Amino acid sequence: IQSRTFSANGKTANSGGTVPLTASGTVQISAQATDSRGRTGTRDEDITVLAYSNPTFAKVLVRRSDASGVVMDNGTSLRVDLTAAVSSLMNGTQRNTMQIKVFTRALGTTTWTARNTINHTGISYDSNFVVSGGANYPIDASFDVRVDVVDKFNTSQAQTVVATAAVFMHWSKAGVG
Repeated sequence: IQSRTFSANGKTANSGGTVPLTASGTVQISAQATDSRGRTGTRDEDITVLAYSNPTFAKVLVRRSDASGVVMDNGTSLRVDLTAAVSSLMNGTQRNTMQIKVFTRALGTTTWTARNTINHTGISYDSNFVVSGGANYPIDASFDVRVDVVDKFNTSQAQTVVATAAVFMHWSKAGVG
């Protein structure tokens, strides 16, 4: 075999290459192989392309809470209320997956620390959870929180800041703070 090519949507690529499929529905794929004597064989086949879009967020809310997830202004844990979804790629069985990852860092720092990884069994999520990973979020510090929603093809990210809950003030004998 001297060459192998395929085409779809008016675009041609060599075997192992890619042709972007930008629309869903039925697409005809045409494959051609040529041998060393110039003889060619062609095969046409229809495939079904499922509609796809990147993971989406409808709500990401991160608040201070106690360890059980009860929201409180001076909590040292973090509660994430999340509504997110990935595209359904149903073709007999669901072909897409959904994973939720949470990362935190002290405000002003650059290194993210992985906290939660939730391998969700559905394609949409509408619930809350407490950020895990052994962290304590002191009330006198602020934190960046990043939530990633990952499917089989892409990752979408949302980032927010959890503010300082309280600032300690020290008074001298003269009443100066």
